[in-house]
Amino acid sequence: MQDLIEAFIKMAKSPDSIGEVVNVGSNYEISIGDLAKKIIGLTGRNVEIANDPARLRPANSEVERLWCNNIKAKKLLDWEPKISLDTGLKETIEWISTRINNYKTDIYSV
Repeated sequence: MQDLIEAFIKMAKSPDSIGEVVNVGSNYEISIGDLAKKIIGLTGRNVEIANDPARLRPANSEVERLWCNNIKAKKLLDWEPKISLDTGLKETIEWISTRINNYKTDIYSV
């Protein structure tokens, strides 16, 4: 979150960003499956990942890959992310774990 806030502040202060579409992200991609495995590893839990075929993205329904190209942010704002995915996930896991009672962990909701 700190990276995103820093990027928004730099964008608001930069006259070069007026009228520009500026992507703010890591400039790499990770699949949902790999992300889930990473989170499981960071939590130290033994969790089995289940796939529900009814929830899989239908072929040709939308983009297959989402990858934020942050080159324009680097050029216009002198910005790039400072917090790694692992660090961000660890901070998020810690934050949620201290507030777990605020979540309905026994149900799936969208």
